[in-house]
Amino acid sequence: MLTAILASLALSPAHAETAPEIKLRDLSNKERTLSAERGKVVLVNFWATWCAPCMVEMPHIQQMYTDLADIDGDGVQEFEVLSISIDDARDRSKIKPLVKTKGLTFPVLWDQNKQVSQVYNPSGVVPMTLIITQEGETALTVQEYAPGEECQLRAKVVELLGVPDPSMPEQCVTTP
Repeated sequence: MLTAILASLALSPAHAETAPEIKLRDLSNKERTLSAERGKVVLVNFWATWCAPCMVEMPHIQQMYTDLADIDGDGVQEFEVLSISIDDARDRSKIKPLVKTKGLTFPVLWDQNKQVSQVYNPSGVVPMTLIITQEGETALTVQEYAPGEECQLRAKVVELLGVPDPSMPEQCVTTP
């Protein structure tokens, strides 16, 4: 079964399969599930407080969340972020202060026993980011982070939302 799940993560969007369920608690101890977000485009990001590339990527994810959550301005949230810390118990106390310092407003979950990350990311590479469609299928997977990849993620989210991006960051705009 794990092989089938891993294989589905590498498939193209035309052959995508339903993403495995995510069921974790956020920092307020509220249970969050991927299935509850059905109907939205969801960015799932695995990270850790000790991961320098994660810290560089996070402001880009926050900007995307701010810009795209209600992209058409109808008051309905069409885009969600599920940010999943894979920190172990000794580093858990660093998560909330980091969230506050970075000004993160999207849901931050803690994968205390690494049950979810083992399904999605058995190699433990961080950051690892997935885009999940409104139907719950994996549309894009990006392991690690390199400058400019936030543009690829944003473009995929906007494509799935099916509306123009009114606030595309300058670094993501390509000129002919």
